[in-house]
Amino acid sequence: MDSAAGTRRALANCVIGQLDTLRDSVTPQEFGRVIQRLLGLAFETQGCNVTHNAVGVPDLQVEPPGADFRIAIEVKTGNPVVLSSRDLDGVTGHGQLGVVAALVFPDCNPRWCFVDAANLSPGRIELRRMCRLPQADLTVDVQEAFLRVVDAIPTRALLDGEALWLWGEDQRRQGWPSIGMAGIDRTVAGASNMPQTR
Repeated sequence: MDSAAGTRRALANCVIGQLDTLRDSVTPQEFGRVIQRLLGLAFETQGCNVTHNAVGVPDLQVEPPGADFRIAIEVKTGNPVVLSSRDLDGVTGHGQLGVVAALVFPDCNPRWCFVDAANLSPGRIELRRMCRLPQADLTVDVQEAFLRVVDAIPTRALLDGEALWLWGEDQRRQGWPSIGMAGIDRTVAGASNMPQTR
């Protein structure tokens, strides 16, 4: 295994541990709310303006840097993915790209499927089948950013909504020192003793 693959595997393993801890400590609804917040933070680390909507549809509204459009995102964390007419109606139209984002977890490679809502219908869809559909072009790649956010955040902040919000605000104010392309400063994040990743 080359160095980059080993580093990626180590990052994925840390994320799996964090997500397992979260899933085992909260209700499914709270798990979904926290994951929604973490995905929003991942978009923010990539320079996007993000509006979080804790109740209602869409869950997130994302404006990629330099783009002249918005992305309306409905976040899903279960398998099968259950889509209502309200979910799909809430992210389509209004000149925005409507996307359903489904977290592939539990899995040895946690990741997101971002599917254009126009390719989906109300009902249940198996996560594997959903991930085989054409993926939406978001103009930003948040897959690794999501892993870095989950890895960098102290576990105590994952389990406390106010602490999570405060951590995100602090990171945003400081320019995301814990989550950068150069690596994660775990002395700031307090998440682990692993060496920095590239």
